[in-house]
Amino acid sequence: MQGNLHFDRAGDALLLRSVHTGAWLGAIGCAFSVCWTIFWLHGASDHATSLFGLLIGIFLIVASAFCMLPRMVTTVFDLRSERIVHSISICDGWYRLDRTYSFAEVECIAIKHDAVDGYSYIPVLELKNGQTRWLATSPGDYPRFAEPISALIAAAKLPGTAQV
Repeated sequence: MQGNLHFDRAGDALLLRSVHTGAWLGAIGCAFSVCWTIFWLHGASDHATSLFGLLIGIFLIVASAFCMLPRMVTTVFDLRSERIVHSISICDGWYRLDRTYSFAEVECIAIKHDAVDGYSYIPVLELKNGQTRWLATSPGDYPRFAEPISALIAAAKLPGTAQV
């Protein structure tokens, strides 16, 4: 379920793009959820039990289907205007959230330990107001993030570190 992280330069703009690649996990989850719901309904002894199983099954199907949706995080560092545009897109733009920051608002760019499991890493944009923005769609192993983040920090001349 790890997203790829790509760094490119286009004139005065630095592009950092991460695309979610975990659709297979959602497909497996959907298949399991449908089978589980069918077997639950088949084995239910009364109406309340079958309704309970149906509600859980629908929730699992929807959650698994969400995992199949393509997600992308794109961060554009405009060196000329010293602006950062951080975009999150789900399902090729069905849902899109764009946020713009100036370079002066940036505390640092870093690779942090993922708080959930402790052994994964996530590249982040830390702002001076205390907010943090993920620069990737999902946590992953450190070597995959180190090279693009090091290149970004050097090219943008922003404070940061690719060291943990």
